[in-house]
Amino acid sequence: MNKNRLVLVLVVTIIFIFGFVIKSKHKQNIRTCEEKPRVIYSVENIGLDDECFENIPTNKLISIICQSDPLDASVDRLEFNSEKNDAANILFSLPRLPDGVIKELALAVVRESEDIVWRDYAIQFLGLALEKRQTNKSFISHEDELLIKNVLNKALEMKEGTLAGTALFALYRANPVDAEIIENALIIVNDSTYSDSSFNAALLLLEEKAYSGLSSLAMKISTETNRTIFQRNIALAVLNRIENTN
Repeated sequence: MNKNRLVLVLVVTIIFIFGFVIKSKHKQNIRTCEEKPRVIYSVENIGLDDECFENIPTNKLISIICQSDPLDASVDRLEFNSEKNDAANILFSLPRLPDGVIKELALAVVRESEDIVWRDYAIQFLGLALEKRQTNKSFISHEDELLIKNVLNKALEMKEGTLAGTALFALYRANPVDAEIIENALIIVNDSTYSDSSFNAALLLLEEKAYSGLSSLAMKISTETNRTIFQRNIALAVLNRIENTN
């Protein structure tokens, strides 16, 4: 074998070995990250490569949920919210929630310029924090607990989208026997300016709690001309279920 041919064989061999190592490493990474949240845009924007969320330092995860808008304007909003949701899920899987997370979520809820879908997600996470504190007092501080309750009660007054309804159920799941739950649900149901989504959530909660005045309330709403067709139909559906169970 001449010298040139020998060199060529060696080069091809080295390329083959190098390619095999890279391919094996790639497969290993896929197995490691399989079925786990992936970061596509946000992590790259804060200086990290695409990798498993669980391998990202806590401060980087907090940085992700703190972003109101993707740094890349071409990034899809739904995908961006999904990434923030994944980052928050990892944070909420920790034995104790890092300082600052509750404050950031609370700010997102009351910040009207924030995307409404993320505001709804933030409400859900605040409610989850209250639930977790019932079995793990160290998950959040007492101060964070007070902040959450304050923000969720403010969210009950937010008439756009799903916010009030989500806050109502967050408070309900955290404390199902709270006497104010029915009162808050009645406020939403009796105010025709709330969104259909929040109206539906409040009416269904009254049904779940077997509110004694639900039948007459549903009958009244079904005939009110200032109601949307959706609200009147939901009221009729509830009324029908009540009649079928009696």
